[in-house]
Amino acid sequence: MQFPTVAFAIFFLAAFVANWLLRPHPLVWRATMIAFSLYFCAWVDVRFALVVLGVAALGWAAAAAAHRAMPEGDPTPVSRRIVRAAVAAEVAVLAALAYRGFLVDSVTGALERLGWSGSEPVVDVVVPVGISIYVLHAIGYLVDVGRGEVEPVAFADLLLYLCFFPHLVAGPVVRVDELVPQFHERPDPRRVPATDAFVLVGSGLVKAVVIAPWLAEELVDPAFAAPAQASGLELLVAAYGVAVQVYAAFSGATDIAIGCGLLLGIEYPRAFDAPFAALSVRDFWDRWNLTLSHWLRDYVYVPLGGSWRGRHLRPRNVMVTMVVGGLWYGAGWNFALWGVVHGVYVIAEQAAAARAERREPTALLPTALTAPVHWFVTFHLVCLAFVVYRAGTVGDAVEVLGRVLTLAPGGAGLVTPLVLAVLAATVASHFVPTEVTYGARARFSTLAPAAQVAVLAAGLTLIAALGPDGPLPFGRLPF
Repeated sequence: MQFPTVAFAIFFLAAFVANWLLRPHPLVWRATMIAFSLYFCAWVDVRFALVVLGVAALGWAAAAAAHRAMPEGDPTPVSRRIVRAAVAAEVAVLAALAYRGFLVDSVTGALERLGWSGSEPVVDVVVPVGISIYVLHAIGYLVDVGRGEVEPVAFADLLLYLCFFPHLVAGPVVRVDELVPQFHERPDPRRVPATDAFVLVGSGLVKAVVIAPWLAEELVDPAFAAPAQASGLELLVAAYGVAVQVYAAFSGATDIAIGCGLLLGIEYPRAFDAPFAALSVRDFWDRWNLTLSHWLRDYVYVPLGGSWRGRHLRPRNVMVTMVVGGLWYGAGWNFALWGVVHGVYVIAEQAAAARAERREPTALLPTALTAPVHWFVTFHLVCLAFVVYRAGTVGDAVEVLGRVLTLAPGGAGLVTPLVLAVLAATVASHFVPTEVTYGARARFSTLAPAAQVAVLAAGLTLIAALGPDGPLPFGRLPF
C-alpha cells in the first residue's frame, strides 16, 4: 500500500480511530497496531508479512541469546559471535529479496566478460514493502543489545518497532529505545500536536506529489533520456533538478510519515535539516536524511574502527560507509558509484582539515565572506554527484558530466522560467530561519477549527489538481 491514495486514506482513518479508542488498553492497542501494520505489509502480497515476522523472530531470538551470553552486561566472545551471525543472516535476507537482481546481473556480466556464455537467469522478485527500513531496524536492535546499550524487548514490541506502518515506507530510521518506550505511554489526545502534523503532511505532499514528479517530467527525465540533444548548461540545470527532485521525494515522504506518526501520538526524530544550506559535504550528510546518516555512522563506520584506529584506516572506513549508504538508496552500480564519489569528497575534506591543523595559524577571511564560497562549492559538488545517482549507467553519467564541464552546445528547450523558479524557491527555502516557520505554524494553530479545515481542504484540493494520479512516484526510493 502506498500513499497518498484513497486506499491509504481509508486505512489511516481506520487506524487513527482504533489508535485513540484503544490507547488506554496497551495490550489490545499493541495487538491492533501490529495487525494494521502487517496488513499494510501484506497489501501487495501476504508473503511480505511473513518476511517481517521472520526478520522479527530472528532478531528477537538472537538478541535474547546474546543477552544471556552477557552475564555481566558486557559483550563476550560468545555474544559477539551470536550478534555477527544474526546480522549476517539479516543482511542475507535483504540481499536475497531487495538486491537479488542487481547481484545476479553483476555476476552474469562479469562471467560474460570472462568469456562465459549461457542463458541469462530470469530474476522476477517483488521486493517486500519497507524491507530496507525494517532490516536496518533489526540490525540496529541486535547491535545495541550486543553492545549492552539496551535490554531485549518483548517480541510484540520488537515486531511493532520493525513494521509500524507510518515509518515503514520512507522512514525515518529510529532506534528501538526511541520508539518502543512510546508504545507504553498513554498520550492525551487533546495534546496531540495536530498543527505540526498537518503542516508536515501538507508540506510533504507538496514536495513528494507536486514538485518531485513535475521536475522529473519537465526537466530531469527528458534531459537524461537524450543528453546529446541538451546543452551543457541545460544538463547543469538538470543536475540541480535531480538534487531537488530526490530531496523533494525523500523528505516529502518522510515528512508525511512523521506527520502520520504525530497524529497517532508517536513522535519521530527529524530526518532532513536544510541539506542544501550545507557548507561542506560532511555538513551535507549531517543534514541529509540524518537518521540514516546516524545509523551508518553507528552501525557501519564505528564497527569498522571509525577514526580512532589509525588515520591510515579512516579513509577506508569512510569509503565503505559511503558505498553502503549509496547502495541503500538503490540496487545498482550507479548508486554504489554515487557513494564512492561522496566518499572521495569526505576523505578529501578530512585530509584538507588535517593539513590545516598542521600548519601555523594564518589570518582568515571573515566567515561572512568565506561561507558563500563554501556553500557554492559544496552545492555544486553535491549536485554533480547526483548526476551519477540519476544516470542509468556509468557511461551515461560520464557523457552528462562531460557535456556539463565543457559547456557543450545544443538546446532541448528544457530550461524554462518556471523550472528555474521552482529550483530557486526550493533551495532558498533551506535558508528560511526556523523562527519564521515556527511563527507561521503558531499563527495557523490560532485559527478557528473551521478555518483550519478550510485551509487544509483548499491545500489538498490544489495538491490533487497539480499532482499526478495514483500513488507517490517515489522512483528510486529503496523499497
